[in-house]
Amino acid sequence: MPRLVDPAVVLVFASLVSGAMAEVKMQFYSHRGESQDAPENTMAAFYLSLARGADGF
Repeated sequence: MPRLVDPAVVLVFASLVSGAMAEVKMQFYSHRGESQDAPENTMAAFYLSLARGADGF
């Protein structure tokens, strides 16, 4: 039975994918603000989430 994919192609693809994934930055979004320490969906919760480094809410 013939090979469906050449192993060299797989290695090149894997190295490209792993390189691209290394550059992806995880983003943190605070859905209701920091509702653990402030009432959820309030400006206090949103300000606290930004102060703690959230990328958005």
